[in-house]
Amino acid sequence: MDVALLFLAIIVLLLIGVPIAVALGLSSILFLLAFSDSSLASIAQTLFSAFEGHYTLLAIPFFILASSFMSTGGVARRIIRFAVACVGHLRGGLAIAGVFACMLFAALSGSSPATVVAIGTIIIAGMREVGYTKEFAAGVICNAGTLGILIPPSIVMVVYAASVDVSVGRMFLAGVIPGLLAGLMLMIGIYIAASLPRRRPRPLPPSMPSSSPTSSIATWDRSHSRAGSSASGGGPGTPSPCCGTRIRAGRCWMRASCR
Repeated sequence: MDVALLFLAIIVLLLIGVPIAVALGLSSILFLLAFSDSSLASIAQTLFSAFEGHYTLLAIPFFILASSFMSTGGVARRIIRFAVACVGHLRGGLAIAGVFACMLFAALSGSSPATVVAIGTIIIAGMREVGYTKEFAAGVICNAGTLGILIPPSIVMVVYAASVDVSVGRMFLAGVIPGLLAGLMLMIGIYIAASLPRRRPRPLPPSMPSSSPTSSIATWDRSHSRAGSSASGGGPGTPSPCCGTRIRAGRCWMRASCR
């Protein structure tokens, strides 16, 4: 019965528009205050003692902040243009470019929901314009968005590494090949599906050459993200400095975009 009341409180808070994080935290605190002898001071002490020794978890809010910078600073749109310039000439090129853009953005954000929102809000509308069905377009982006937890850096990997006390760098390195293989398999599946007569979309307009300004800008973005990836996966660094590198790159890009 007590557990049912806890879930009911969470559902009620979500229905009235409370953010998910606040709904989870507030319902848990109210549940502890109502059905246990704990006080607010003991709850705060328990929270801080749970974080003791797990300083790796500090990377999570930095990842979220870096994803926000990348989503609002126009990086997602330029990544999509770069992906279209690379693979847009293939059959089903826009869908394949969507998967490629999700792979690139996953290496920046570390979050699957952020990847789906940043890339999907732009690429799905374009896929609908060239003849893809809404089910196919949504399915491609939702599946490609899951690469955000495979391709390092990944928030899920950071949480898992902190929970079981393993190396975050080794977790990141272990996710490189599975993430690339999953993205490649998605691209092959899209190419085969787009080759079928009933699913063949209208051709894309001529793509931009690799030496275009958009390609150069996207390459500049990737050079900044590569510095962070080397610090977290294969270089002499930890996840928190890696996120700091991404935040600085996002701030520099937002300043350049405003100018």
